[in-house]
Amino acid sequence: MVFNKILLDYANRVNFGNYNYYISHEWIYLFCLALDGKICRDSNSYILYRRHSNATTYVGQGINKRIKSEFKQMNKAKNDKLYLSKGILDNYKNDLSKKNLKKITIVSNYKKSFYRLRLVFGRFLNSGNILLNIRIKFFVLIGKF
Repeated sequence: MVFNKILLDYANRVNFGNYNYYISHEWIYLFCLALDGKICRDSNSYILYRRHSNATTYVGQGINKRIKSEFKQMNKAKNDKLYLSKGILDNYKNDLSKKNLKKITIVSNYKKSFYRLRLVFGRFLNSGNILLNIRIKFFVLIGKF
């Protein structure tokens, strides 16, 4: 992951490590997008990666292990998007566009039934992957997003 100094300066305004809850390691992507940053993918490989048998993901090891892994991760990361959204609102509300402020407000209030329905049935919560979208909407419905 590479990001510019502007995003680093924004991120360093708040020590998310001081929060008393788990925030997924992917927080920087959500943070960048919330501030209308751009994310690009470079398909070139710059490091060597070898999957070990005790890796966190279970790609290629069967559906049962994958489902168990997803539920384990779900319990570990319970409400990480909710808490990250609240942290962004608390610290960066004035830096957000109106569009992103609206979206982050919906996520940070999703425990309320009206907002939960907006997250599940709204169009803005789209990862571009149907299975991931189903997983996200399931987490929203059971209150662990």
